[in-house]
Amino acid sequence: MCLYTCARRVSLAFASFLISLLLLIGSPAYGETIDHSDWNQFLKKYAASGRISYTAIQDRSLLQTYLDYLAQLTPDFLGTLNRESRIAFWINLYNAVVISQVLNHPRIKGVEEIPDFFKAPVVHAAQVDLSLDDLKNEVLRKGFRDERILFALVSGRMDSPKLLAEAYVGERLEEQLDFGVRQFVDDETFNQIQIGARIIILSRIFADGGEDFLLRYGSLEGPRGFSKTEAAVISFILNYERDAEKRLYLYDGKYKIQYHASDSRLNQAGEIFG
Repeated sequence: MCLYTCARRVSLAFASFLISLLLLIGSPAYGETIDHSDWNQFLKKYAASGRISYTAIQDRSLLQTYLDYLAQLTPDFLGTLNRESRIAFWINLYNAVVISQVLNHPRIKGVEEIPDFFKAPVVHAAQVDLSLDDLKNEVLRKGFRDERILFALVSGRMDSPKLLAEAYVGERLEEQLDFGVRQFVDDETFNQIQIGARIIILSRIFADGGEDFLLRYGSLEGPRGFSKTEAAVISFILNYERDAEKRLYLYDGKYKIQYHASDSRLNQAGEIFG
């Protein structure tokens, strides 16, 4: 009975939060800002390689102070922020909670060893408790509709993007998101695009989040012979690929698309992807 009551309470709170979120999207900005300095210091110290040095983290005070600070922010305050600052807030919160949860479970080899890692209401912000899945899928993906966000969220797995070694901030969000996408597209550990090859191998992010690319890239003319989602993904990659020969090869479409297998190992610094 308690489990049902608790789940129902979380569900109602989250529904209320979503309504607040939709209202906040249309709110004017008054120049308010969020202090991400503690998170910035933490990242520069422990995520310089894009992976996390979990075993090196002996002092969690920067991380915990930052999470406590974000937890006390109210929906009214978030309503004073512009869209870019709200996106930066949620991205930073997601990544910080992932790291905190991993640190709460030392000696694990992957986040799947933590019960309900993505489903439990462990995200505390805007006066509600959310799960990591709620934050990623309902708040960020559905709330803001920007496919670049997929490459800013670090799930604690080796097959997730590398962590930007600085906090996302509203005034530089466009630059930071574009940088993250270019870095990801160019990284051959995630995407193998060899000119002339009959098969290209892409990150599973493009498979699992494929529909996110339809909004801005689904109507563009891309290579023929692919599904709408695949064509949108290729159009997205073309937008960020800087190698002229690779762009021509991708546009010609004389290849098939495969996706990497899942790699659920912990994104510990020093591990090798693949």
